[in-house]
Formats: sequence, structure tokens, C-alpha cells
Amino acid sequence: MHISFPTPVLPIWVFLSAVTAAGCTPTDEKGGSSSDADDPADPEGTTEPPEPDQPNRPPDAPDLQLGPDGATTADTLVASLRADPRDPDGDAVTVLYVWSADGVRQSELDDATEVPAERTAKGQTWEVIAESFDGTDYSERVSASLVVADTPPTLAVSLAPEAPVTTDSLLLTVDASDPDDDPLDVSIVWSVDDDTEAPVDVDTISATDTVRGQTWTATVTVEDGTHDPLVETASVVIGNALPTVDTLTLSPEAATSSDTLQAEVEAFDPDGDPVTLTWMWTTDGVVIADETTDTLDAAQLVRGAEVVVHVTPFDGFEEGATASSDPMVIENSPPSLTGVSLDATEVYEATTVTCRAEGWSDADDDPESVVFEWWVDGVSAGTGSTLDGSAFNKGQEIGCTATPDDGTDAGETVESELATVFNTPPMLSDASLDNLTPQEADVVGVVLGTASDDDGDTVSYSYAWYVDGDGPVHTGSTLDGDHFNQGSTIYVVVTPTDGSASGDSVTSDVATGANTLPTVSAVSLTPTSLYTDDTLTASVSVTDPDSEDELSLELEWSVEGLVVQTGESDELDGSFFERDDAVTVTVTPTDSTGAGTAYTSSAVTVLNTPPPAPSVSFASSLHLSDTELVCLVTAVEDDADGDSVDYTIAWELGGTAWTGTASTTTWTDDTIPVSALVDDDVWKCTVTPDDGDDTGTAVASSVTITDCLSTDALEFDGASVATLGSQGLTDRSQGTLEMWVYPMSDEGTLFAITRSAGTSNRLEVRLDGGAVQFVMSTNNSCGSANSSSTATLALDEWSHLAVVANGTHGGWEVYINGVGETVASSSGGWGSCMGSEQLRLGASWRSSAATDHFIGFLDDVRVWSTARSASEIAAGMNDAYSSAASDPDLLAWYNLDAYNGGTLVDETGSHDGAWGFSDSWFQTVDFCVP
Repeated sequence: MHISFPTPVLPIWVFLSAVTAAGCTPTDEKGGSSSDADDPADPEGTTEPPEPDQPNRPPDAPDLQLGPDGATTADTLVASLRADPRDPDGDAVTVLYVWSADGVRQSELDDATEVPAERTAKGQTWEVIAESFDGTDYSERVSASLVVADTPPTLAVSLAPEAPVTTDSLLLTVDASDPDDDPLDVSIVWSVDDDTEAPVDVDTISATDTVRGQTWTATVTVEDGTHDPLVETASVVIGNALPTVDTLTLSPEAATSSDTLQAEVEAFDPDGDPVTLTWMWTTDGVVIADETTDTLDAAQLVRGAEVVVHVTPFDGFEEGATASSDPMVIENSPPSLTGVSLDATEVYEATTVTCRAEGWSDADDDPESVVFEWWVDGVSAGTGSTLDGSAFNKGQEIGCTATPDDGTDAGETVESELATVFNTPPMLSDASLDNLTPQEADVVGVVLGTASDDDGDTVSYSYAWYVDGDGPVHTGSTLDGDHFNQGSTIYVVVTPTDGSASGDSVTSDVATGANTLPTVSAVSLTPTSLYTDDTLTASVSVTDPDSEDELSLELEWSVEGLVVQTGESDELDGSFFERDDAVTVTVTPTDSTGAGTAYTSSAVTVLNTPPPAPSVSFASSLHLSDTELVCLVTAVEDDADGDSVDYTIAWELGGTAWTGTASTTTWTDDTIPVSALVDDDVWKCTVTPDDGDDTGTAVASSVTITDCLSTDALEFDGASVATLGSQGLTDRSQGTLEMWVYPMSDEGTLFAITRSAGTSNRLEVRLDGGAVQFVMSTNNSCGSANSSSTATLALDEWSHLAVVANGTHGGWEVYINGVGETVASSSGGWGSCMGSEQLRLGASWRSSAATDHFIGFLDDVRVWSTARSASEIAAGMNDAYSSAASDPDLLAWYNLDAYNGGTLVDETGSHDGAWGFSDSWFQTVDFCVP
């Protein structure tokens, strides 16, 4: 696109649009508008208002552009402004446009900013000229131009039919056009399954060239000589051609209801595919269910019915059209028999034999009618359905024939099998057993009665033995104990025979098997290595010839020859025996009749059980280097043998066995002296239990030595106090108060118990010149005291203070960092006279004098109900008491670690107190070895 600014040459301008700067207020006379400073179109006031009588200033020329870039005959040409034109006087501005094509003015477009695509032609040069007009003067004229480019051709292709088969030809339709009417060069290339094939530049492919499953693609290329070639493709997949049925007939031609119909068919598939056929039969127009083959059974045929077969071909892809045979009318069917038989398979002289016709069938449902004839040794012996012994003798063969007749036609005659007249069998009167109460070791025999045979033949016998109704279990003339048990019922069935036939069987009387007592063959005890915490189990091997007997065992357990347990239990737990005891069991077997012989096992001696592993720990995971290190050993469970257990303690320092000298607090060598403790060292204590005979599993625990611990503590500034309700906290005759103290002044009350503010009933622990002092004053028999210990708390460092009332009158003890100090005698007790009093921290009962208030830090205040020993204080002063709430002797524990909404929390959950501290009272301080 080209833009130029020509000299005005056109005399005619058309009003197209007006652009007025927003916020401008025009008046009737030029120059009467508002100032430029108030003009929103000129916010910086760069447009100066005209002076009175000043000439009008023309507006700025339009900032013109023409598009789109690369326009073709398919595009609409658009003239637009990059920005609204500005008028120095703030006048309303109108932009005027004139269009020309190849230098010829297009006056009909003077009122438009667009040129419709249909007015343009390839290669034309279009120009638009614009100028601004403020109602008085025009701006400079500007212009923009562009050349209309060639439009590419269009192309659309399609193939028909859309779903061809191998019998269809393919027809290609090409729709190619060029908006500029340029001559087009069109070429066609065919391909099959992505492989290029001849012919080319043809629009039709013959059906003979296609194969089912092929993908035929026509690629059409169009060129107008200017643009890149335009390529379009169309593809189709060659489908399957349907199979057909050419001929379909039925046989036999004259079928009856006894015939099976056979369909014969010729089918064809244009693709040469193998054809499968689906069959359907109808009779009188109704589909016969489940008949889907090329034959129809006679059972489906009815005389006079019209039968048609229908067949549908399938080539593996699709079904073809269904073909139907010519109708066939079913003719009459003669009746038939499947057979004839004699009702007696064994015929004797006294037998009357019946001839039975079997399987009468008439497809036409005519009534049954059969003619019988008898034959003896091949000679006719009469008619009728029966024949008695007067017509035959022993050894002859007899038979019969049967002919079916439906009144219209006679069916085929059938013959029975021949039957031979048998010999009359012998007879036996009775049989009895020779032992009616046999045991497992006995053999049972049979006594026979009188035998007879009408033919005078020699009689022999067969035997069938039955036990509990089951059998035969044996076929000999006798029965031994392998075949019956105690309680079994036994009888025999005897059958006589004359060599040609057997007579009727005879059943004997019934015997009942007698009991045999069980015996124990072995008893073993496990485990063979027995300890007092084991359960001893007996395994018993028992036999009973009467395998069906329900056995029970009585086990009599003895320890050191004394019976301790009797019954059916095959187990004896450790509560019945001790180490070194000899244990046996005597087993007596019993069946449903009685008891067998008792059997006593070999003795098992109880061995020693190694002692159980203890619990090993330290007071905390970090231990201060100024306090002896004590390995805490606690028995988790008692020794299984009740033995006294001692513990051997071995120490490691930094992973190496320590050979220095340890002292004893509770167990030998359980304490490491302070002199051996160094900051950051890791000590390991390994404890091995020993019951005097064996050692148990060793258990270890480790601890790290430190010179400093960081903790949160409560700060007292010389004026603050924490007041608690004791709720029975001090109403007892003995107890222990423990706390960590960081004094910053050698005066002040640490701990006070008072009945109420301003009364003299009180107990105080305070500092007086750094020494620990007791002040007690009561109005009852407990009296008063004012005494000091020699214990002195160092300023500006942490010390552990423990004050113990041991339950005696005036019995006070003081410990600094676990070390006992001398206490002057006192007449006061712990709190037996104080009742349920108020407890205070950091100030005395008066809270008036400056010396009554403590300055420094307090932490981990604990009140105990017992007088704790020196070892308990030393061992526990560094313990964090993570499970303190479960210790029944700990009355109250204030860890003073954090503000909790106005509550001084007792970690035991029993003696919370109200207070008014804030977070600023709590400080994180180092708790270091002096």
C-alpha cells in the first residue's frame, strides 16, 4: 500500500463523517468556546484559544491508511484513520473522502469508507484521498493506494457412489473455478491403497479394475499460472458385493410325514467369497422354531401341510437376499413300530409270556392297531398277545412278531428277540450264623438248612456278607474281623444253584460285633527343653481294634510325683511347675465300653529361664555437665523363675568402652561422676540382667552432655506476683517444693503460702542476703519460726532449689543443685497448720516492701506430697517430667513456659490458677552450668 500527500486538485468533497473533540463547547461565534485547559481532547492545554478577531487555524490532516494488505478481488477495501484528526481551535472536524480506480474517479463511492469486493479487479490500482474540514478551512490532502492482487482458484472434488462395491464403476466429479476467470490447468492422478496407479486424467474407473477392501483415491491438481497449485483428494473404499441364491429345491418330491426333507441350493458370490447359508422352515406359513439346517425332521411334518424352506446367503461380510423354495404338500405316512419284546427275559415252564409292541408311531396321528404272531423253534404257534407253557418246553426258543396298521396302510413287521426256556432253579430252606457276638479276632461261619432241585441237579451255594447294611463286603463262606467292628451288625445271604440256574437267596440271622478295649502305645512331651513360662503339651499315640469307637483320654499330670491336674487337657501351663521340677503325664484310654491300660510318659525336667530385659533410660535426652549422670534401670517384668535379678552395667563414651571409675546410686556402676562429663560428649549405658544362672538380653540407652539448656521461664521484675488458689495443695504434714531460680537480687520472696492477704498465717521461702530463709507465722499450735540455711543462691545464674518438710516438727531440708545444705533448727512444719491456703510466687503475703518482691526468673515449679530423698532430687531435677501428670506424688507442676489466656496451667490438671500476665513476661533463657 502506498500513501502520499498530494496538492489539492479535486473541487468537490463529500461529507462522510464528523469527528468532534470530546468536551468542546462551541458557541454561535468563532472563538467563544471554553478554554483549551478544560478540553478533554487536549488535557495538557496545548490548544490555545483564538484571540478575538484572530483568523481560523485549519485542522490537522487525517492520519489515513488503506487495507487490507495484499488485498485480492475477494476482499473489501477499507479506508480508516489511525487517530482522530486534531483542530487547533477545538472545532468539530469532518473527514472527506474521494475514491479512484486506475486514475478514474469513482464518484458513487464518495459516501463510503469501503469498496465492495465485487467492484475490484485483478491488477487495479485503487486510491483514496482524504482531508479534514473544520467548517471554515481544509487541511492538507492525504492519499493512500494499493494494487488488487490475483485471487487463487477454488477446487472441490467428489467420488460416486459414496459406498461402492466390486460391481460398481467409480465416477469422479471435479468443480474448479477462478474468480479472476484465469484459464485453469486441471490434472487427475488415481491411486490405490496409497500406491499410484494408471490411468491418469480420466474421471471414470471401471468396476473390473476394483477389488473389495481397496481404497481408491483421486488426486486433482488445479493451476492458474499465478498461485501455487491447488490440490484436493477424494477417496472411497471398495465394499463387499452381496451373495445370491440361484436355485433352491426340496426332496423327496412326494414326501410323507415319515420322511426327512432335504433342501438343495446353489449360491453365488461376485467376490468369490465362500458362502454360508442360514435356514428357516415354515409350515402353512408359520415359522418352525429351532429348525436351522438344510433338513427338516419327519416329526415336524403333518399330512396335508404346506412346507417351504427359506435360505439367506452370507459371504462373511454381509447377507444377501433371502430365497424361498416352491411349497411342498405332505402326503399320508404308514405307521411304524420301533420294536417288539417279550415281557419275560427268563422263561420257565410255569411262565406266561406277553408280546409287547414298542414305539408305535404314526405321523398322521391315526389310532394304534397291531397284529401279533408267536413262533416256537421257528414254527408258528398261534396269534394273540400272550403264550403260556403249554406251547413250549425247557430248552426251546420262543419269539413273536408285530405288524402296525393305521387302517389305510400297514407298516413294516418287526420281530422280537428269541427267549430260551430255562431250567427251574433249586431251593434252600434257611441259613444261620455260628457266632452271634464275635470280636475283632473272631471268624464267623454259616450253618445251611435243607436244599432241593426239581431237575435233580446237584446244588451248590454262593455267599454275600453284609455289615451294617452295606455290602456285600465279602463272598466267602466265612467272615473275619477285618470286615466288621465292635457294634457292627453282620448277616449273610446264601444263594443255591444247580449248575444251570440259581434259586432264591436265603438271609441268615444277625450277629453283633463285641467290643475290644483300646491301648496307648506311646506318649511324648513337648517342648523337651521346658521353662517355667512354657506350656507343656502331651502327644498320645492310641490304638483301638474297634476303629469306629469314640475314644477319650484322661491325662493325669504329676510334678515331682504329685498329681497337679487331671482331665482331658493335653496341656499343663507353667503355673504348675518350677525350675528343676520333673514333670510326667499318665494317660488312660477309654472307649464306649470301658477303660484300657494306663501309660506313663518319661519325665521332662524344668530348665532355668534367663532373666527379662529391663527398661534403661536417662532423666532426659540432654544432661547438664554439672550433675552426676545416672543410668536409670527399671525392671519391666519379674523373672519367670522368681529369681532375684542383678544388673551389670557397662559404659561407652563416644562409641568406645569407658574404663574409668563409676559409682553406685541404685545399681553397681550406674553413676558417672561430674568430673568425667564434657559438653557434647555422648554416653551410652548398656545393662545386662543376671539371675545367677543365666544372663538375659542386654538393653542400652544414650544421652548427650551439655553445658547449657535453653528454656522458657517466667520473669519477675520486683513488683510482679503470681497468685494461685491451692485447693488442698499445702494441707499436709510433709512435702517437697522444687524450682529453678535465676536471682538478679539477693532479696525477695520466692514462694509464699498465706491464708489471705494481710494476715499473719503464712509460710514463706525467701532470699535474705542470698541465703535461703524460712519464715513461718501461725495463730495456732504450730507456732512461728524464722530461720535460715547456709544454702546460698548465686546471682545471675541458674540454680536448682529443693525445700523438703520431712514430717517431723521443725524438720526442714534444703538442697542446692541436688546437694544438701545445713538448716538452722525451726519449730514450724510444712503446712499441717496452714489449711487450704493461697499460694503465691515472687512476693510475700504483704507485697508492700521492695524486699518482699523477687527479681529474676523462676522456672519448673513442682509441689510434691512426699518428702523426696536426696537421690530422687538429684536424679529428677533435670528431668522434663513429660509424663508428670501420671505421677501420683506430684501435686502440681507449673512449667512456666507460655502464656495461656490468663491461666497459670498446672500440667497435672488439678491446680490451675488465674493470673494477669502477658506474653512479655516469658523469656527464653540459657540454663547453663556455672
